[in-house]
Amino acid sequence: MTKTIRSVVLSAGLGVVTLGVGGCVLLEPAGGQDVQMAQQQRLSRDLAEMRRQQHERATHTAALQSDVRAVHELRAKVIALAEDNQAQAQRVQELERRVVAAEGRVQALSNTMTQQVDRLRSALAEEEQTRKKSVSEVIKIVSQTVEGAVRNVQRRVAPPPTAKRTYTVVRGDTLSAISTAFGVSIDAIKKANNLKGDTIREGQALTIPSP
Repeated sequence: MTKTIRSVVLSAGLGVVTLGVGGCVLLEPAGGQDVQMAQQQRLSRDLAEMRRQQHERATHTAALQSDVRAVHELRAKVIALAEDNQAQAQRVQELERRVVAAEGRVQALSNTMTQQVDRLRSALAEEEQTRKKSVSEVIKIVSQTVEGAVRNVQRRVAPPPTAKRTYTVVRGDTLSAISTAFGVSIDAIKKANNLKGDTIREGQALTIPSP
């Protein structure tokens, strides 16, 4: 068993404190308490610096975390914008497809309308030709009818040279036709019959003056 002996020897002349622990002798200069206080102050300052640095690191960490959250939020917004842009691009493509389809329908409708207009024009041209032909035929028929009527009037009313020149008006007669048939002017016929106008009636007896 080891004997522990502690002895304290104060030497006023050397200013040395001698501590004996377990047979070992440690020499500590006088004023050790001041040294310890200085060490404690340094430790306190170091601890305060460490706490300050820790606070700064915590502040930086919080700022970094905030930046990271902001980056994540920005990334989410970018992704959302990209998805929205993709959706809009798809909508634009759909609209372009619809526009192309509509243009095709409009072109087809235009072609159809053009064909219908061409058919209508052809039909109108044919109708015009038919109308002109019909009018020509009507005029021809009317002319032939008038000529026949005039010849009939001439045959009916032309008296022998010695006969009295009178004529009874039949349906369809006109002063112009009678004038032509007898070779007498309209004014002469009107004067011979005291006519004030060109109106004559069926069954009326007209005196035909000599030409």
